[in-house]
Amino acid sequence: MTALAAMHRSIEARLIVYPLSSLAALLLYQGTNAGLYYIIGMCVYFWGFSEGEVVMGVPWTLPRKAGGRGPARV
Repeated sequence: MTALAAMHRSIEARLIVYPLSSLAALLLYQGTNAGLYYIIGMCVYFWGFSEGEVVMGVPWTLPRKAGGRGPARV
């Protein structure tokens, strides 16, 4: 895994980059809507981060439970 891929999956890195990107977009006249969308996205990322959400390494997978023995059989 490269450092760029690790930074891409890091919610902390996004919480650092998004305010800077939104500020740059808000300073441009044509980028005002994009800046507002960045601010909304930053709030949602912070909400997920504060709730303990993680980004998985493999797309469309769920985190495994600690001590789980596989799927439950009914």
